[in-house]
Parts: sequence; C-alpha cells; structure tokens
Amino acid sequence: MAHLVKVGMRLERDFITTPAHGIEFPGGNAPPMLSTPSLILELELTARDAISGAHGEHEASVGTFIELEHLAATPIGARIHCSARVIHIDRSVITFAIEAMNDQEKIARGLHRRRIVSRERFIQKLNAKA
Repeated sequence: MAHLVKVGMRLERDFITTPAHGIEFPGGNAPPMLSTPSLILELELTARDAISGAHGEHEASVGTFIELEHLAATPIGARIHCSARVIHIDRSVITFAIEAMNDQEKIARGLHRRRIVSRERFIQKLNAKA
C-alpha cells in the first residue's frame, strides 16, 4: 500500500445546515438544530476528502474511529466550517484532528481515524455479507 499521505495534510470546507441535518430539542420551545450524527458525517467526509488524492487509485480510505465533543448547538440554516488535519500516520492508519465552527464559536473538536484499504478486497468482503 504505497500512499502519499503526509502529516500536516488538511482540508477545510463549509456547508449550510438544512432540515435534513436537524434534530428537535426535547420538549419543544427551541428551533431545530444540527444533530451530532450529521456533524460527524460532515467531518468524516472532510477527512476522507483531505487524503482522497494521496493514495493509490485502487485504494480507498474507510473510517474506523471517531471521538468528538459536540460543544455548542447550531440552528438550522447556519454555515458550518469543518476542518480535518492529518496528525499521525501508522502504516495504513491515518489519524486526523477534526474541528467545526459556526459563525460565532467552535462547535466541535475531536479525533478521527481512517484506514487505507484495497477497494477490491473491501467490496468483495462487503458483498459477501450482503
């Protein structure tokens, strides 16, 4: 598995929260807000895309671990800025520092790991389970 992933590689991207990203606050009286699972998905996509051009064409990265503190609520319709930065590489395992901010404050921080795998082997194993 020869790859060109390097410590320090990073990607930053923005997205606008939509109702599909939302969850209702229990008991009402609050507008819908960004859910933690939706935030995790956006941060995972940011990390994946940060290294997408740095591994072999027959390889892909898959998420294997996430540790996230969701620090602040964000209403639907807000712009979120996500960042993912490679901080450690152990053979095929890449560790990222991940972070998200809205226009007022940091809303999340954590760690995410991805493993570089053979696309063909991964798909074969997945298909065998279907």
